[in-house]
Amino acid sequence: MRYKKALLIINPFSRRFSEFMLKTVTDNIRKKGIDPVIEIIGEHKNTDNIEDYDLVLVYGGDAAVNFAVNLLAGKKSAVLVLPCGTSDVFALEAGIPRDPVKALQLIDSGVEKRITLGSANGHYFAQMAGIGLDAAAVRMVDERLKRLAGKFAYIASALGCLKLNDRKIEFIVDGRKIEGYSAVIGNGKRYGGWFSATPDADLFSDTLDVVIFKKRFVLKYMAAIMLSKRSKDAVYLKAKNIIINQPGADVHVDGDWIGKTPFSIRVEPESLTVLMPKLIG
Repeated sequence: MRYKKALLIINPFSRRFSEFMLKTVTDNIRKKGIDPVIEIIGEHKNTDNIEDYDLVLVYGGDAAVNFAVNLLAGKKSAVLVLPCGTSDVFALEAGIPRDPVKALQLIDSGVEKRITLGSANGHYFAQMAGIGLDAAAVRMVDERLKRLAGKFAYIASALGCLKLNDRKIEFIVDGRKIEGYSAVIGNGKRYGGWFSATPDADLFSDTLDVVIFKKRFVLKYMAAIMLSKRSKDAVYLKAKNIIINQPGADVHVDGDWIGKTPFSIRVEPESLTVLMPKLIG
């Protein structure tokens, strides 16, 4: 048997979570000869000895993935994402089907690959981090609207935050000082779904991709984030270390708000084992 002991982490607050699908997922895992131990995010009963499990399955969205990433960074256990979130950005990046039952097939057909992570003051992220407007939108998003409208709730939140995002931030990128109003730092290409803000990013590289936005006016900001590296109102770089010393700017990782600057962000190559399709990477 390929895997002998598995932990199934679930987030019942994920947008596409259902008890019926959870039972289907659990039944299908058991058909493979694996009886998973179940961990509900927030209860923390089964994660103290995380390396006792050779497979960790995550039934949830990007917040649940981030929870698992912070448990498993630097460890040997393999992670398999069973997506049921709003955007499932990491699953799209890794080529994992958004249907959890189809994703389970990777237990047999997938390959283990070691990917890079980023870390922000010790908070690991698999997909991306945001500083400034991007993170303020995450902090202030209306959760009820998010459940109804999905990713469009973040757009509404970002538009509401624009008037608050009126102070320039100094980013020190591998020693180079650059000013802007906000930044997206990508470990992967995707941003909020199929859209790509960091098109040159790669889960297997030894750098992070950084986009710093130099304008705060709504039309210029929206154009810059759509054009990314092709915009005259954005600076696009590859980097290993990003430092923000000044206080007060919002920070998020993988769609989870984690605080305000000062922050230090760095690349952590080959830090997580992920089960994914053979053709990825």
